This record gives sequence, structure tokens and C-alpha cells, in this order.
Amino acid sequence: MTPRVRVSRTALAAAVSAQAHGGDEAIVLPVPTERWFGERAPLRRYPASDACDVSAWVVGSTATAPADPATPWLRIDGDDETVAWRLERALERLTAGTGIPGTLVRVDGSGVLLAGDSGAGKSHTALALLERGHTLIADDLVTLEGGSGAVVGRPSDPRAGGTLLPRGLGPLRVDRHFGRDAVATASPIALVVTLDPQAGTDERHSGWQGTGLLGRPLPRLALRPGPLIATLIEAGLRETRLSTGREPG
Repeated sequence: MTPRVRVSRTALAAAVSAQAHGGDEAIVLPVPTERWFGERAPLRRYPASDACDVSAWVVGSTATAPADPATPWLRIDGDDETVAWRLERALERLTAGTGIPGTLVRVDGSGVLLAGDSGAGKSHTALALLERGHTLIADDLVTLEGGSGAVVGRPSDPRAGGTLLPRGLGPLRVDRHFGRDAVATASPIALVVTLDPQAGTDERHSGWQGTGLLGRPLPRLALRPGPLIATLIEAGLRETRLSTGREPG
């Protein structure tokens, strides 16, 4: 029997930027999710069974809502491939204990964790850094490990390593666009960059602040997304190295 996970319907909807409607506050999905639950069907029903006690519909942008208004369902804007990717990452985010939402890029030998709200521009910022010759470690969900005095970030799912999801483009294979050297499997994290459209407007959104991962202190820089974001991240990382005296990696 296919393993299943019972998750909050509203939490899953938030994770995939969807709208939640009607019925019970639970959605039952298989783990791992199939590629949009089949070859072409944008609609799939998981009936109550011995493995799960909730009937649930997941509705894509090309399908209609179920006839029964009491049945919980999600309406998701996006093509099938993108929706499948987001559902997989959402399930990982909701069930993983060591993962953290974000995108990790190795910049000049040091890991920079891009954080921020959904839609803040993490994947687009990673794409800008890749264009400048840097390396993708993980997108959307980063697994953290502590060791040798550093916090090391890895892809939460090795199968998803090397895939970036900029909004509007769908899943993008980094190695195909930037070469194999543009993808790596792990990196110590030296800097956390929070992408915040309000950065610099008041003390709560000021530039340099402290943060921590796995109990280890790390510098955090709040930046407003814009055309110079990659240059600002490179400069921020250099400032971090000067202040800490640490070499790359």
C-alpha cells in the first residue's frame, strides 16, 4: 500500500500558494508524491481507506471543484509540472524535522542561505548568483547538519538537488543551463540573507543582525530584492569574512 501522510489542509495550501476550500481540515497525500498524481490527470481523489480516514480532492488549475461542497479541496495556480514540484517540496517541509525553508548558494566558496517569505525572490536571487558563476546547493528546503563547528546545508531530497524553481519558469535544471560545476551537494553556511522588501526602512528591518542555526551564531543581512542583489550579497559575504577572519569554506 502506498504510504500516506495526513497534513493540515491550510498548511499545505500555504506551502504551495494555493486556496483551501471546504470540509475537513486535513488532506491525505501519498509520500513521495507521484508526478502530479499521474501522467495527465490534474484531478485525483484519495478515498477513505484502512490507511487514511479522510476523503480529499486536489484540484489543479485545469480541473473543476468536486460536486460535494463538504469535500476539502485545493485550487492551485500553475502548470502540472510546477504544481507537482511544489507539492513534493511542501510535503518535505511539513514533515521534515531538520529542514529549513530557503535556498542555499555557495558564493566564492562559502554558503549563503537565502531566507524570506514565499514569493520574496529567493529562487530569482539564486539565479542571479548562478549567472555570476556561483553554485547552487539546494532550493526551497535546506537540510541542516552540525559538524566541525559549522552548520552544513544540503538538499532535503537528493533527487531535487540541482533543480531551481523561479516563479514563472517552472523547474529549471541548473546543470543544463550553467554546467555541472554550478551544482554541489553541500556547503558550510557563513551568512544568512533575508530578502525583505522593507529592508532598511526601520530598526526591525535593518541591515546587519545576528541569527542562529542549530544553536550556532551566524550573521544575518536583510536586503531588499533588486537588480543589484547579487552584488550586494557578494559584498556582504566579503564583509563577513573581514569581520570574522574566516577563510572561505
